[in-house]
Amino acid sequence: MRKKYAAALSQLIGNDYINIIMIKVTTTATAYLKIIFLNCSS
Repeated sequence: MRKKYAAALSQLIGNDYINIIMIKVTTTATAYLKIIFLNCSS
């Protein structure tokens, strides 16, 4: 029981961590694209 709980918890934390990284990567990528687009258009 305890091992199952620990495995589920670590998987949940891992998924959250991956989601946070993905969100950060996408937000920074969109920010860079906006900056590049604004520099090119002006």
